[in-house]
Amino acid sequence: MPKRPPTSRLPVRTMRDQSTTASRPSPLLLCDHLIALAQEADLAGYPNTAAHLVALVDGMFEETRLTR
Repeated sequence: MPKRPPTSRLPVRTMRDQSTTASRPSPLLLCDHLIALAQEADLAGYPNTAAHLVALVDGMFEETRLTR
């Protein structure tokens, strides 16, 4: 079997590299995504998962109220 020539490789980015270059998303944006996921979970027949996701959103708002 003939050897294949080496391919050019892109540098591997670590999680640390990505976290420093990416901006932190807004808590409201995260809540919006969690609520959308909760709605989809409820429609798919996973009410416990939907309730857990809504509880996460509620917890985010409680944490925000406590820190201000």
